Formats: sequence, structure tokens, C-alpha cells
Amino acid sequence: MALFRKIFGNHMRTPKAKADLALAAHLVTEGSTCLMCYEREHTDCHRSIVADAISDIVPVKIRHLKVASASSKPSVRKAPALECA
Repeated sequence: MALFRKIFGNHMRTPKAKADLALAAHLVTEGSTCLMCYEREHTDCHRSIVADAISDIVPVKIRHLKVASASSKPSVRKAPALECA
């Protein structure tokens, strides 16, 4: 996981990634925002890195929503969300 974070961190410093991050931060200030990915756990995914980077730009409350396990009762399955503070 450390290597992934290093590689993705290098990507986050590129001009394109910085521009996309600025746009994402702007969208967060416009209303409800949700980052989604195929990974089950946010700790194993780029979305936690992106969410943290957005929170460095604008004041947001990061809320990581869990997917219900197969053994639990059926529920709505949600992805991580960002909320403006």
C-alpha cells in the first residue's frame, strides 16, 4: 500500500491532477459531493487521498460510508461522501 500511495502522490503533483483537484474542491462548495470507487474500503483506494487533498483546500467534513456486509440485513449501499463544514 505504501508504494501505491507514493505513486499516486506523485500523480497528485502533476498539473492535470492539480487542476482536477481544484475543480473537485469547487464542486464540493457547490453542494453535496460523493467520491466513488470500486474498492470496498476507502483506506485501500485513491479516494481517501483525494478526499484528504480536497479537505486541505476547502473546509469539509469527510464521511466514509461502509458497504453492508453480506451477512447483515439488506440496506442502502453508499459510497464515501464529502460535506462542506
